[in-house]
Amino acid sequence: MGGLTGLAGSNQVYPTVAATFDSFQPNVNQLGLLTAATSTPETNPSGGLTLVRQFSTVSENAIKPNGAYVKVPSNNPPPTGVGLSEGSVDSSLALNTIGTTSTGYTNTVRLLWPVSLTQRGTITLDTTDPITDLTESFRPDLTGSTADGTGPALIDVQGNIQSVRGLTANGLVLNNTGYTNLIRIGQISNSTILAQPIGHILTPPAQRSNDVLISTNNRDYGTRGGVNILVAGLYQIGPLSLTNTNPTP
Repeated sequence: MGGLTGLAGSNQVYPTVAATFDSFQPNVNQLGLLTAATSTPETNPSGGLTLVRQFSTVSENAIKPNGAYVKVPSNNPPPTGVGLSEGSVDSSLALNTIGTTSTGYTNTVRLLWPVSLTQRGTITLDTTDPITDLTESFRPDLTGSTADGTGPALIDVQGNIQSVRGLTANGLVLNNTGYTNLIRIGQISNSTILAQPIGHILTPPAQRSNDVLISTNNRDYGTRGGVNILVAGLYQIGPLSLTNTNPTP
C-alpha cells in the first residue's frame, strides 16, 4: 500500500498492506498494518547470540477505524482511493484518518500503541487543510558538548529506579519510563525529571530552582514533597540522546 514508518529505539517497522482479513469476504482486500522485525538474534559458535539484519513478520492486523473493515479497491487510485498515511510521535504510531474519497482525509491524527495497535489518543492539528501525508517525528537531541562539559547530564532509563541520590544536580535530564521511587539530591537547578510516576522527592523547595518535575498521577501524590506537575496517562518520551559524545570512550 505504500505506507511505512518505525519507532525510535525499536527494530520493527510498520508497512500498510491490503489483505483478506475478513473471513466472510475471502475475495475482498481490506486495509491492514503489518508489523515486521528488521533483525533477529542467531546463535554463534561461541554459544552467544549475534544480531542479524533480517526481515520477519511479527503480526498482521486489520485497521478498523469505526469497528468495520475498510475495503481496498482493486485499482485504489490516489487521492480518491483508500488513504492511510503513517508516521510516529515519540513511542506512538501515528495514522491519519482513513478516507474513501478525496474529502476523507482530515487534520486529525490517531495515535496507536505499537504492540496492540489500539488507539491511545488523537491529535488535531491547528489547520483547515487536510493532512494527506505524515512522517516520523522523534524528539530532538539535547544540545551541548559533553566533551567540553557544556551539555546536560542525561539519564535515560527504560525501567524502574529505586533511588537517585546526590549532592547537587545542575542541568540534569532524567527520563524514566518506569517508577522512580525516591529522588534525594541536596540541590537541584536547571533540571527536568520525568517518571511514571515519581514516588517522593526529598529535596527541599528552597534548594530547587528552575526545575521541572513531571509524573503520572496513578499513585498517591499527597506526600511527594513538591511533585506539583502531574500528567494523566503519561507515556514514554524519547528515547533521548546527546548530540555529541566524548572523543575518548
